[in-house]
Amino acid sequence: MSVAAGHAHGAPGATRGLGRAALLVVPAVLAGNLVGYLFTVVVARQLGPAAYGALGGLLAIVIALAVPGMALQLVVARRAAVNRRRCSRATCTSARSAHRPGWRSTSPCCRRCSR
Repeated sequence: MSVAAGHAHGAPGATRGLGRAALLVVPAVLAGNLVGYLFTVVVARQLGPAAYGALGGLLAIVIALAVPGMALQLVVARRAAVNRRRCSRATCTSARSAHRPGWRSTSPCCRRCSR
């Protein structure tokens, strides 16, 4: 979902929140890339060709094993975003008013907002 689409559906301040998040994430990503670059330069100078090749193979295995974890993170983040978008106070309040008195809904939206 794009920021514009989220804002069009009534997400107030969606662009401002994205800007704040970018102010935190962009420097962190740049710092991580810098550390990775410096690690490569330092280790390449200290290790011989055979040891550096073994390190490269080990890092390739670690990266390959990290892919399923990144996929899981993406799925969880998407589900959380979709559930948050569906669960707005107005939606839950109107949904609760349609419930029978004394009846507790089992939908995640009403459970979260009725706490």
